[in-house]
Amino acid sequence: YLKPLKEKGYLRLGIDTGEGKEGFNLSEKQYGELGCLLSGDEITDEELSFIRDCDMRYRAFKKALSILAFSDNSERRLYEKLIRCGISRAIAKETVSEVLRLGYIDSHRQLSHIITNEVNLRNTGPAKLAQKLMAKGYLRSDIESVISELKESGEIDFEAAKERLLLSKDACDEEERKKLWIFQQNKLLKLPRFRNSRR
Repeated sequence: YLKPLKEKGYLRLGIDTGEGKEGFNLSEKQYGELGCLLSGDEITDEELSFIRDCDMRYRAFKKALSILAFSDNSERRLYEKLIRCGISRAIAKETVSEVLRLGYIDSHRQLSHIITNEVNLRNTGPAKLAQKLMAKGYLRSDIESVISELKESGEIDFEAAKERLLLSKDACDEEERKKLWIFQQNKLLKLPRFRNSRR
């Protein structure tokens, strides 16, 4: 069978592969490259391999869009996620390149957002920040470049973040000291434990 998909320019091609009926997605252009097969036509192993490849590319691109719609991802992280979804390495690489070409991954914007939040809200220092971002798949050179820009524009200040962190730790230590003092006083006074009494 052959039917158009809701997505303009794409078709759903049903084929009896000998192991059962399977459905594949491919573009009208790719269908034209096959010679515009009709219902009942036989296909070669080479043509079936081409159809499977087209379908994998279609699914990889759709999966990439789904992943990016859910959250920001670096090029490397998106590539790794596509591999985990069963996409071949070659097609995953092509898909990431296509996503980049279309501007769906903006590493500079993502890094600016993450770095600003980490420094201003979590008081993260430069070393830990770089480590965290590289673990997410961002390049050290890109990280350093964005940090430099944000520092120059005054959007982040590591010294101020350090001061905030020290203040929060001091406050925490003071609170712990209060709890300890209360505990020691109770022990010293040997406060009695009251039991529920029945009247």
